[in-house]
Amino acid sequence: TATGGTLGTAASYQFGTGSTTLTATTATTYTLSSVTATATYWVKIVTTSVCAAPGGSATRAITVYDLPTISTHPAATATCANGTVKLTVAANNATAYQWRKDGVDVSEGSNYNTATYTTATLTATATYSVVVTNGMDACSTTSDNAVVTVHKLPTITLASGSSAQTVTYGNAMTQIKYNAANATGDTVTGLPTGVSGAWASNVYTISGTATGSGTYSYTVTTTNGNGCTNAKATGNITVLLPAVCVPKTLTLGTVGRTNSNTYKRNGITVAAPVTASYCDKATYAGGSSGAYQVDCRNNTTTDLGHLFSWCLVVQYADKLCPSPWRVPSRNDFCNYAGLGNECTGNTSVIRYGMEGWLHGGYSTREGELNRQDSYGYYWSATEADSDRRYSLQLEGSTTSPATLYNIGYGFSLRCVR
Repeated sequence: TATGGTLGTAASYQFGTGSTTLTATTATTYTLSSVTATATYWVKIVTTSVCAAPGGSATRAITVYDLPTISTHPAATATCANGTVKLTVAANNATAYQWRKDGVDVSEGSNYNTATYTTATLTATATYSVVVTNGMDACSTTSDNAVVTVHKLPTITLASGSSAQTVTYGNAMTQIKYNAANATGDTVTGLPTGVSGAWASNVYTISGTATGSGTYSYTVTTTNGNGCTNAKATGNITVLLPAVCVPKTLTLGTVGRTNSNTYKRNGITVAAPVTASYCDKATYAGGSSGAYQVDCRNNTTTDLGHLFSWCLVVQYADKLCPSPWRVPSRNDFCNYAGLGNECTGNTSVIRYGMEGWLHGGYSTREGELNRQDSYGYYWSATEADSDRRYSLQLEGSTTSPATLYNIGYGFSLRCVR
């Protein structure tokens, strides 16, 4: 823009740079376009009239700064609802950044004025870009748009059955069904043994025959094809031992619960276990394979061993037979008696290697002790039906390794490995 000069007759302004005249005009303003390099520009008044006095002139230097350039634009990405994403731009000759969401400058999230931006929590799809500036007269460049797609979370709702129910050991529970949306599958954790979940046609069903005892807290987690998960359904399943499994007086340690205990392997006394405060708490350290017995002395009679109902054997198996020991199966007893993997309750054989096995007798469901010092009864882990389990019976010099008894009786226990 030229100021302070007055055009005379047949006069005009000339704008130029160096020796080049860019234009001659009577207008006082000339607009430069596509300036790419720093240069000095001049303007002067010229006239073609011989009567006119010479015109004036002036110069102005124009400095051109390089625009910032973007070498890597932010990339489109996706996340699940309530998630965040990290967006990155790589630029040259840039000193400042301003991220935008749907064309509006953002001031939320983390580092929205740096090259790497972490969004705030997202609930809907949005478009992001970033303006990079070089700090010199606000020269800036805007990146390409990056679409951040937000996927819906899967959901789950109770359709039928109770999410808080009680079932008796060995009985089928009432099915629990959940309806799912935006989901491709469900998983569940925390169910009792014998109970599982199955997915079909957007319905997740929990069912089965519960074993064990206690209260089990479960969680159903929904998933979808976009990798989104959402834990929505929780509940409790309480498994009760059947009434027959709760003797009136028989509890852990009924027979001689004292600290005067003897520990034997295959009938031979061995060192006490690592922990042995009572007969029902024993942890053995190492040792050879064999049948281990805790002889609980009652201080007035012979050592009768320790009697348990079968349900107590199941409930406290980790204490009675510490890993790697386990409660023997019926086949273990059959093999131990030399009869192979299959034998029946009517089979009696001369027992070998059982000379040290105690004849602790048994306890009825009412807690009455019988046949002490004459018979020995040992539980197996093998079920016969809802009320009976296989056991090994010792009488004199013979053994019957597959007899059946009610689970409420109190028998001895030997562990194997």
